[in-house]
Amino acid sequence: MGLESTVSSVISYQPFKGAWTLLAVLFNAARIPLWILYYTPRPLRQNPNWTLGQCVRVRVIRAFLWNAAMIQMRVPMALAPGVEQARFITLPPAKEQYFTGVTAADPDVQPIEIGGTWYPEKPDPSVKKPGLVALHFHGGAYAIGDGREQDAGFGAQTILKNTDATHVFCPQYRLATHPNCRFPAQLQDAISAYVYLQDMGIPAEQIVVGGDSAGGHLTLCLLRYLSESGDKVGLQSPACAWLWSPWSAPRGALDYARFNRNPFANVDYVGTTFGRWGCLNLAPSEEKTGLTVHSPMLNYVDNPFPSKTPMWVQYGGNEILLHDGVKMTEQLRLVEGNVVDIEITKDAPHDIILIGHLLGFADQARTAAVLANEFLRKQVGVSSG
Repeated sequence: MGLESTVSSVISYQPFKGAWTLLAVLFNAARIPLWILYYTPRPLRQNPNWTLGQCVRVRVIRAFLWNAAMIQMRVPMALAPGVEQARFITLPPAKEQYFTGVTAADPDVQPIEIGGTWYPEKPDPSVKKPGLVALHFHGGAYAIGDGREQDAGFGAQTILKNTDATHVFCPQYRLATHPNCRFPAQLQDAISAYVYLQDMGIPAEQIVVGGDSAGGHLTLCLLRYLSESGDKVGLQSPACAWLWSPWSAPRGALDYARFNRNPFANVDYVGTTFGRWGCLNLAPSEEKTGLTVHSPMLNYVDNPFPSKTPMWVQYGGNEILLHDGVKMTEQLRLVEGNVVDIEITKDAPHDIILIGHLLGFADQARTAAVLANEFLRKQVGVSSG
């Protein structure tokens, strides 16, 4: 791991970054035919129930994420509309009154203006009151992703077509790989997005919060913040939460040996290098906040909390985060008053709601969304239409 970190620190700068990227593209393009040959016999596949296409796609995504972490790829956080046009908006930071405790503890990390993308369009409550709104935080280990069409489009459309949500809003929260964007920057942005919806006239009881992978972790952070400080700052809890492959314990990526002992370490597409990159950047300033990645606000394994919001949790049956996620879910269930359910999608890898279409698991993502909606209806009685 030391050698890998040393190499990464060198190739994260030009011209080495460009050279590494070119070589990585050529090298992995050459590997694809070899993967096809290797995985043609079913017994050699990561999972014998997977199709050949699924096996190869998982390997391609795994290679991409490893190389992205190695070169420390910087995803821009532009506030220009882009191809989303009117669906992309900018929103101001929430008022100071909504930030307390850890969200106001680091003077170098302040709430700022962020962007966000609406699906299928931005609602206009003055013309037609929107129905159920899903506030969805994208995944990417807090290192990549932006919630725009090419990033979160599949997930947003899957939610729209298979649940009672009439609109999905995906904030472009700050990525931890940018300067002064360590935690609690992401929680500040989540709070701003939640307040933005309510300032539009969408009440908390019409909002479902959720996210995939790191976005699921951010959802947990928001729910914990609302549980501990919501009454103090004047924010009600949302109607429901959909947690898609939530990253329950980012600190787990720092334990290289434990990570690679996981039975799905060589099956799933998420490797320790990618998770470690995200976790190291996310880590808050212990001196200024009193927090580390082991603190309850960031580590949800062995740190359950009470929540007024019913939580539906989904994991893939073949994903690296499954065991920690199941443990977290069972611990949340034991808290008096909590309503928590879990769905394990058979044979699926990590985060099918985000990139199921790229992995060959789009049908499984749609089925999971239907189940999420059934949980919502059962808990809060939202009717179709």
